[in-house]
Amino acid sequence: MKVIVFFRPIMYTSSNIIGGFVSQSRRSVQYEQEEFTMKVARFVLKVVALSLAGAAAVCAIIAYWDKLVETCCCVKSKLQRTTSAAEYADYEE
Repeated sequence: MKVIVFFRPIMYTSSNIIGGFVSQSRRSVQYEQEEFTMKVARFVLKVVALSLAGAAAVCAIIAYWDKLVETCCCVKSKLQRTTSAAEYADYEE
């Protein structure tokens, strides 16, 4: 005696839709796919924003390079004046 069993894959057609809504499992799968897509989109936007911020910082450094160097030289000269070697000439260990 032979028994033949037929398996029919579940397909989401108009017969599976009840009252215009897809079954709960179909909606959850679709929601998870949309959520994953949104996570990827958010990540891409964060990477782009970070790159633009880095580029803006580099542009600002290049634009104000002369003022930055002038300020550093001024600070360096003030530090050298305040800590001269003459102050410690009479120090004995």
